[in-house]
Amino acid sequence: MTATAAETTGSILNQLFQRSLNVAKEVHTKTNIGRGKVSVSTVAVDLAIKIFKDFSEKTIFIIGAGEMCELVLKHLVDCGAKSTIVANRSFDKAMSLAEEYDGKAINYEKLEDYLPEADIIISSTSAPHYVVKTEHVRHAIKVRRGNPMLLVDIAVPRDINPEIANIDNVYLYNIDDLQTVVSSNIDERENELGKCQVIIDKEVSQYMAWTEELKIGPAISQLRNHFHDIGEQELERLRPKLGDIAHEEWEHIVYSMQRTLNKILHKPAKVGKEKAKNGGGFQYVETIKHLFGIHHKKDSSKK
Repeated sequence: MTATAAETTGSILNQLFQRSLNVAKEVHTKTNIGRGKVSVSTVAVDLAIKIFKDFSEKTIFIIGAGEMCELVLKHLVDCGAKSTIVANRSFDKAMSLAEEYDGKAINYEKLEDYLPEADIIISSTSAPHYVVKTEHVRHAIKVRRGNPMLLVDIAVPRDINPEIANIDNVYLYNIDDLQTVVSSNIDERENELGKCQVIIDKEVSQYMAWTEELKIGPAISQLRNHFHDIGEQELERLRPKLGDIAHEEWEHIVYSMQRTLNKILHKPAKVGKEKAKNGGGFQYVETIKHLFGIHHKKDSSKK
């Protein structure tokens, strides 16, 4: 778009850019290639959307301040989450991540106290033991009066005791659950590749045909000019031989000559465009030029 606005590209590239955008849109609208997320962080957010739908009044509790936690938090904030709590063994890292997303950092040792406030808990630490225990969540769900909680454990080894999944109104997913969804979504996308390729190949063929037609156009014009030049030369030779002929009669002769030439040229021009669409435009042009001596027109005029 910038190059086009700056007029630094010509019709060939402009058409290529436009067709590329169009085919990308067609691929996404006519196939399922874009359906289903293919990263752990986005799948986690999809699960949260299925449970809560709206994040604007939900509190996100991040346990850990690593890259994966930050990715999930970023996606949740992009989807409307406004309230964030961050706990990490390094309070400075927790503070840094919390400040970036307008949240608050807490001391790692106090995470149990803040669990009742959390609607969505994302945990990814390097702890060798569970950091979110069954009794913690039982207490939290009781304080929340049964309001649902989503816990996503993306740590290896596990941060969240698997038994928590048995608590009513608690939804627990771990990294294996997320990877299973990711793998399934990737398989579905791969199944759509054939449909995408058909759409792309069709557009590529149309674009190449268009570029070939651009090449055939000047050649056809050259052929037309070549024939009409010969026609004009013959008319100039004929005119003195006709003596005192009326102007109107002469115009009829000129018109008849031009019309005849146009009829002769109609078929070669039509075939040329058809050849161009099938990628044979260049060879056709060279054959026509050779047959009618167009290459040697300049040389012959010097003699």
